[in-house]
Amino acid sequence: MLCREPGVLPGSEYFIGHQDSRFNEAIHPAVMLCGHYHCVYGYGIDRAWYSYALIAYIRRGEMHLDYRGGQYTAREGNILIINCRQYHHFWAGGDMEFIWAHFLGDVAIEMVDEINRLYGPVLSHSGCADINEKLEYMVATFRHEQPISMPWQALRLNELIYYAYPPEHAATPVSRSNQAVAVAIEYMKLNIDHQITVEELAESAHMSRFHFSRVFRRETGMAPYEYLLSLRFNLAKHLLKTTDYTIRQVAFAVGYQSEAGFANHFTEKMGLSPGQYRKSPW
Repeated sequence: MLCREPGVLPGSEYFIGHQDSRFNEAIHPAVMLCGHYHCVYGYGIDRAWYSYALIAYIRRGEMHLDYRGGQYTAREGNILIINCRQYHHFWAGGDMEFIWAHFLGDVAIEMVDEINRLYGPVLSHSGCADINEKLEYMVATFRHEQPISMPWQALRLNELIYYAYPPEHAATPVSRSNQAVAVAIEYMKLNIDHQITVEELAESAHMSRFHFSRVFRRETGMAPYEYLLSLRFNLAKHLLKTTDYTIRQVAFAVGYQSEAGFANHFTEKMGLSPGQYRKSPW
């Protein structure tokens, strides 16, 4: 979409993120807005509160910022990253260009708060160039109306936040392997009512099947399919105890194609049939 905000030049664009019915901001990092702006003096945002976090790469010029009691300037090649649930005022220092994304997700925003606490809201290190490329890829994906899944968004945002930490950060909160596994697990949760293959999980993590299986087992202690079964049984137990779903409905809700197949596997694992488990005091 073309932008008509004061101080934003013609040709600037922004896009609204895609969420499906399973979106839960407490656990799912998701892109809410992203864009590419060319600005002049007169562009600015002054807000007491906004739901999302912001990450922006300054391609040209300067952006000034009042945030958390401090004043900052983000220059060409810098990253600006803030939690917009805090008071923030940023504005163009003149002719400038930046590429940006607003996002949700409680864990992602907590990581933004950590980055701000440790390094401040304006970053200048080798990872900034990677963020520029990843933001460009994200904006281009929206621009060309490519399919955008929740796992894809989770992976892209995890990458952005990972590269926001300076390379010398001694205790990077999430390793690259952990990120890939986290995205695969998110994919399992979002698609738990469907058939899921290891190939699909590996693709969601941008790995070969062999490498993904090896990394997943190293990080979780379980094979991908074992982990998926564990998620399914935990959800099945929750549904049996907290809803009036029929056994057939529970089976389909956790990804089984038949009530009999679900009942047999549940009984084998739990030592009780689904109906017996529902009636049990445990």
